[in-house]
Amino acid sequence: TKAFYGSRCQVSFVIPEKESIEKQITGQISIADIMAEWERKKKEIEEKSKENALVIVNDTLIDVSSAVGEVVVPDGIRIINEFAFAGKSQVTSVILPESLESVEYRAFYGNDAIESVTFSGGNYIIEPDVFGGCSNLKEVKFSEGLISIGYEAFYVCTSLEKIVFPKSLESLGRRAFEACTALKEVVFPEGFTGFEGNVFVRTAWLEEKQKESPFVVINGVLIDASTASGKVTVPAGVVCIAEDAFTGKSYLGDEFNVSIEEVVISEGVTTIASGAFNCCYSLKKVTIPESVVSIGEYAFDFSDLEIICGKEGSYAESYAKQNNIAFEILATYEWSLEGDTLTISGTGKLEEGEWQDADFKHVIIEEGIEEIDGYAFVDCEKIESV
Repeated sequence: TKAFYGSRCQVSFVIPEKESIEKQITGQISIADIMAEWERKKKEIEEKSKENALVIVNDTLIDVSSAVGEVVVPDGIRIINEFAFAGKSQVTSVILPESLESVEYRAFYGNDAIESVTFSGGNYIIEPDVFGGCSNLKEVKFSEGLISIGYEAFYVCTSLEKIVFPKSLESLGRRAFEACTALKEVVFPEGFTGFEGNVFVRTAWLEEKQKESPFVVINGVLIDASTASGKVTVPAGVVCIAEDAFTGKSYLGDEFNVSIEEVVISEGVTTIASGAFNCCYSLKKVTIPESVVSIGEYAFDFSDLEIICGKEGSYAESYAKQNNIAFEILATYEWSLEGDTLTISGTGKLEEGEWQDADFKHVIIEEGIEEIDGYAFVDCEKIESV
């Protein structure tokens, strides 16, 4: 109702009926004009609801407020309209047709009666917030043909326990299953990598994964590292660091990741998504390998990142310069051990703990090494000469 508030424009209201009627209103559009049009349409839907439990206009399901129990949406319906099943309802289960193409924004929002939804096929998308707050939704059966699930689509579906995604799935929107507290089992198709940020935050599934490792990796995508702290190394096998991977549970200040201080990203990672380290307030240093060729906008927003380490001439160096972050050239040295003698050659800095507790006696450092960390040879009690 505020879409055109205070504007001077031409608005075309399309009133869907058996034959679409287009009403042109030219000039200044007031809230009263829009509300009057809305009230007229609302009364029209209410009248149709009395005649039929399913209010259908052309290929769109508009309203089911008078339906009870199981609803089988007839084939030919392409769109489930906004708020069609939303709010108070007596519908407990829904079977959607193969002709379906889109479930629109908040179509089932806040429906606490719905327990089961079954998709039958076709090529379809689920828009943002579709099932938000459906607290008794226990079962969702996706069919092949599902393309994408939007932002917060299943937010606070607290009875949902298991999800199996079809092979056709291309993307999972940000926080799509946030606060689905009973969700314990999630099955992904092989090779699926289309994760946006914090898809499973506050779910039992993610919490169990975090107990196994601070790095939750699915098909080469690091989707969560919010429990990592101190200095950490991203494990081998990761190809992409997803949005908000290190950020924390939510945008409430007390739930950001404030414990992470330094991150070493392993060779093989190619992409750091937008917001990956967003709001990591204690993060000071990140080592980025040559394999990284893409760093998303806002990747380090609201972090205290001071230094990026990487190879000279790498994408990491150009990113650091573009964003006014200090760049430190990564050491490129080699070492060999013959008998009890360690020989080090190359350039750069010998890092902390590099040879901790080693048992060689002699160290030869060749020309080119620029710096030795104070703890590079800590506890090497057998060293006799350098």
